Amino acid sequence: MKKTVSLIMVSVLLFLCLPPAFAVWDCANCGHKGNTGNYCVNCGAAAEPAMSAAEYYELGDQYYYGNGVAVDYAEAAKWYEKAANMGYARAMYDLAYMYEYGKGVALNVLKATEWYKKAAESGSEDAMFRLASMYEEGLLLKKDYAEAVRWYKAAADLGYTGAMDALGNIYENGLDNIKQDYTTAAYWYKKAAAKNNGHAMYRLGYLYENGQGVGASIEMAKKWYSDAAEAGSKDALTRLKRLNDLSSASVKTPKPTATPRKTATPRKTATPKKTATPRKTPTPTPRKTATPKKTATPRKTPTPTPRKTATPKKTATPKKTATPQSSNPTWDYLLGRTSYMLGTNQGYKDALSYFKSAADAGDLDSCFMLGVMYEKGQGTTRDYRKAADWYLKGANQGHAGCMNNLGYLYYKGLGVAVNYRKAYELYNKAADAGNDVAMYNLAIMYSEGRGVEQSRTNAIKWLKKARSAGNETAAQILSEAGY
Repeated sequence: MKKTVSLIMVSVLLFLCLPPAFAVWDCANCGHKGNTGNYCVNCGAAAEPAMSAAEYYELGDQYYYGNGVAVDYAEAAKWYEKAANMGYARAMYDLAYMYEYGKGVALNVLKATEWYKKAAESGSEDAMFRLASMYEEGLLLKKDYAEAVRWYKAAADLGYTGAMDALGNIYENGLDNIKQDYTTAAYWYKKAAAKNNGHAMYRLGYLYENGQGVGASIEMAKKWYSDAAEAGSKDALTRLKRLNDLSSASVKTPKPTATPRKTATPRKTATPKKTATPRKTPTPTPRKTATPKKTATPRKTPTPTPRKTATPKKTATPKKTATPQSSNPTWDYLLGRTSYMLGTNQGYKDALSYFKSAADAGDLDSCFMLGVMYEKGQGTTRDYRKAADWYLKGANQGHAGCMNNLGYLYYKGLGVAVNYRKAYELYNKAADAGNDVAMYNLAIMYSEGRGVEQSRTNAIKWLKKARSAGNETAAQILSEAGY
């Protein structure tokens, strides 16, 4: 009697756990689709108890992370796919990731992009950000900056901090059909900084230091550099130290006719790096070495008062006197940076004159700055050909920043004919000299297969080298990719 009751209880429990007869289900054991009874018509396996999408996803997580079971990526992928097919966005994203990197499933780029898109359309912030990154970098998907911005904005509107930072980076640099807009860049950086994004804090400091999109303010620059340094940004810490050193040095502008004494000659500051963007990550449109930072608020070099003409009744309109240069190229370079910092048209013109004087005397940092100014049209008409000439002068003498930026011009065909092989050679030389941006650019070339054979392995290798050299955009890309 007891045995009969037990059998009845088991039968009832099985009945409650199994789907009703004639419900359509797919067999997890052999994959046969369209079963309508309680057992698979192909292999005879019993139907599985019905579970929610969230439960399938949690089961997948258990196998993925080894929570209570041995780690089994194939088993995890199986359960993620069940949840994904039921419309669970997080499962779609994780399944896409597994197809992208071949974890538990055969590597399949098409399936990866398909699931990323489905996850993004289903509201996954992570998928939106990943999809935007792929469009920006041209990895797995054809490069499309408009789509990148669309998905970054979608993720940012949902509060995704990395997307806010990425938008700031895009608008700070400009990308093909996306116009450079410092004001919009500052807007997105501020939103990301409010959520403690260290890279956004660092770039805000740079914008305040240079007066781009915000009012120039050394104090605000220091404030944001300090916050970024506390958040772990090495680049921000370096810039903060330089600003503090310049402030404590209290360098004064010499009189136009005076030759500075040797004891007063300050050290030349190093050409700074630029981060790309996580952001950056990390876009695989090559990022140029940034325009060097501005120094502390300068005093404008005094212009001698012109003499009146001999005509007693009317004073002739005085002609503007030439910007004076010293006989010391180091001083001219520093005076050029001081003038450049003003951010005004006259400041740029004075800086151009100082840099030319120093560059003609062999100062390589001044060659770099002249290349930057001609490239951007600061204090002069934009002239990529002249920018290339000045970069070439510095590159021929081993200046890493000049080599990297000249490589960029060859890569983009600005002032010179497009030459990927030449760009590759210049990036290599700059990377050998320790330039982290050049290392990053090499990774992009390998990922796109321009000038070199496309190689994911080499792209990752150079991203890792760039990260080790302090490139934050490379670090962000690798982090997103799980390296």
